Amino acid sequence: MTQRVKDTIRALFWPQSIALIGASPDPQIIRGRMVEAILEHPFPGPIYVVSRTHSKIRGLTCYPSVEALPQAVDLAIITIPAIHVGVALESCAVRGIRAAIVISSGFAEEKSEVGKTRQQAISDIVARHRIAVLGPNAEGFLNGQMPLAATFSPTVVHFEGELQPAASRGAGIAVISQSGGVGFSFFNRGRPKGLVFSFVVTTGNEAGLDALDVLEHLLEEDNTQVILMFVEGFNQPQRLREIATKAAQRRKPLIVAKVGRFEAASAAAASHTASLAGSYQAYQAIFQRYGIISGSDSDHMTDVAAGFAYFSGCLPLGYRVGILTPSGGAGAWLADQCEAQGLASRTRSDDARSDRHRAAGLWHIKEPCRCHCASDLRAWLCTDPRNHVGVAGDRCDPGRRLTGSPPLT
Repeated sequence: MTQRVKDTIRALFWPQSIALIGASPDPQIIRGRMVEAILEHPFPGPIYVVSRTHSKIRGLTCYPSVEALPQAVDLAIITIPAIHVGVALESCAVRGIRAAIVISSGFAEEKSEVGKTRQQAISDIVARHRIAVLGPNAEGFLNGQMPLAATFSPTVVHFEGELQPAASRGAGIAVISQSGGVGFSFFNRGRPKGLVFSFVVTTGNEAGLDALDVLEHLLEEDNTQVILMFVEGFNQPQRLREIATKAAQRRKPLIVAKVGRFEAASAAAASHTASLAGSYQAYQAIFQRYGIISGSDSDHMTDVAAGFAYFSGCLPLGYRVGILTPSGGAGAWLADQCEAQGLASRTRSDDARSDRHRAAGLWHIKEPCRCHCASDLRAWLCTDPRNHVGVAGDRCDPGRRLTGSPPLT
């Protein structure tokens, strides 16, 4: 990715000024909800409106065209009918606007020659002017840090309170989704629980930037430590290996839901965002090889992301797992799950065992992922939950970071 491309993508996600092209005062329609979202969660920079039919919208002065804007803004948000999008985007590029979101639908997702031609026109403008474009047929994005709610998602429009909590112990979670509804559903589930979302980005039909472009950029964002993805397919799947390697090097977990396992889902993906689903089995092999966590549903993915976000400063260094629980059944259950995921804990050496617990005869670890606990340890652990911390600390080999599971009661 060249420096120029990096700069245009930064202008997209961190704009200093924005223009709403095709805005409406009616909050019941998409063009009006875009205005409402941006104003309800106040964007800190100048906001300009392009409208041929209004002089003011929600107190904002309207300009008749892109050419009439008083300055070349960083980001244009386009919500006009598809037939006019190409001309508007060309005007933005000529005016010096470096980034755009095309919310409008009516492109390749419709499977018509007209729609495909319109989408190709967007791709041609992107190639000619090197402008960063999300969409078309996108639901926009959220930068929770600015804040900038460049979306019509009702989840964001009607969200009461700060988009990002003022103080949180968790690291930032970013969402990249080819489906707008699914993308913002992660925010809907996680934000009320106090999770911090640095970005929620929907890519739509990907006539310009695709999901991997966005992923590559977000890996460079300091406030993003965990990334959730919902994808129907990749335009250049071979890039996934390289970018996944970068994510591992930066210790930023990727949790990815790849749909299209069966024929019906693949067909639905194609009709939704004109995506090529690709081989589900091939993707799963890549996931396993490069340490990508395969997401099964939104609740599962949100919970996994929450765990990584909370413990982002002390992620496991390896595959060794210690199970500490007062319940024998819970220990066996967790051991099965660990073995299924390829996790294990080696037998501890005598010199690394705690003298205090060895003398008390409380336990010893004999096999990977197997703990033999005496009844007095179980009672001692149940007496005070803080005892779990002490035992866990004593069980770790010097210089090792051991992953543990909390008690299940």
